[in-house]
Amino acid sequence: GDVAVSQSMIGGIVSTQALSLIFSVLTVLILTAVLTRSILAGLVCVVPCGVAVVVVFGLMGACSIPLGIATSMFAAMAIGVGDDYAIHLWESARSRRARGGSRDEAVSSAVSGVGPAILIDALAVGTGFGVLILSQVPTNARLGALLAISIAACLVATFVLLPLILRWTLPGGPE
Repeated sequence: GDVAVSQSMIGGIVSTQALSLIFSVLTVLILTAVLTRSILAGLVCVVPCGVAVVVVFGLMGACSIPLGIATSMFAAMAIGVGDDYAIHLWESARSRRARGGSRDEAVSSAVSGVGPAILIDALAVGTGFGVLILSQVPTNARLGALLAISIAACLVATFVLLPLILRWTLPGGPE
């Protein structure tokens, strides 16, 4: 019946979602690299979301959360939502560096300049998806929890890891 068909389809759906994850990362990397005219910018901007997805997959393994239809979708969705944080921080730091500031000054100024907006965005979107945790449908509740956690992890990676990376990678010549 329907249960047998659904169970047999899960493997195909999960593998398709894995391809979607790879496609999402590559798309963000390529588009960011093309639009910024910098492969380095593309690579830097996928780091926070990549770290967040790895952290959440690790958490899923530690908590024995199975990879199913909804739980396999969170990663591509998290990349689509969380890549904005890194792009905004990169662009703000790059433009501040282009105006003559040192790498450290540009990064510090960018974090203080766009950091509040990134934080508000993450809290709003994370809370919006987090509401799904209240769902009576376990699949929706798990998806909401995973998305909220991955957005939080992406936010932390953006504010902790990305400034360190930007201090090494911002264009503009030697200090």
